[in-house]
Amino acid sequence: MADKAVDLQVPISMIKQMLKEAFIAGKHPHSELLAKIIVNNLDTTEMGLSQIIMAFMGIEETTKWVVGDEAMIHPKDLYAWGIDKDLMKTEGMYHKGHIKGTIEEINMHKKRGVTFKYEGANKDSTTGEIRKKMESDTVKLADLKSDEDLVLKRPDIASMI
Repeated sequence: MADKAVDLQVPISMIKQMLKEAFIAGKHPHSELLAKIIVNNLDTTEMGLSQIIMAFMGIEETTKWVVGDEAMIHPKDLYAWGIDKDLMKTEGMYHKGHIKGTIEEINMHKKRGVTFKYEGANKDSTTGEIRKKMESDTVKLADLKSDEDLVLKRPDIASMI
């Protein structure tokens, strides 16, 4: 069963008011200025405002993935200009229509916050020789896929107890 997503729209003025009230409750003398600066700065980030409103509701974004996990991603979800996706397909470098790789970094504060490392390929324009090399790209957390063939690179906590 696929996960369902919920989009929440909250006016920035409401976020400012929530921050202001939080600072007033703590009797901070500069609560209005602090709320303004915090919201204006968060408004310039990719995920800042949505994450602060989620925090006010007690929701923290989490993920099942950790650095070092193997994962798959559909080729359309890669920016990858240095690889030849069609060549990779004919060379058998796809797994069930996806590219296999490893998670190198996870930043929950960015839309494309996962650094995904995988083997890419292209042809030398002069010799026609196929060159394979390791590539990295930033991808969305939601675009990562797992497969029963892929093994997570972390211990099974239940077996440790």
